[in-house]
Amino acid sequence: MLVAHVKANKTSGIQATLVRTVLSVPGLMEKGLQQDYKSNLY
Repeated sequence: MLVAHVKANKTSGIQATLVRTVLSVPGLMEKGLQQDYKSNLY
């Protein structure tokens, strides 16, 4: 749901464009979440 929301957002600017581009790479979001989960466990 987050990816669809970010892609639908039409905010202009370098940061917004970069976020939309990164989220369009298949599997990248899941891989990042898995890495974050492993590195930020208490």
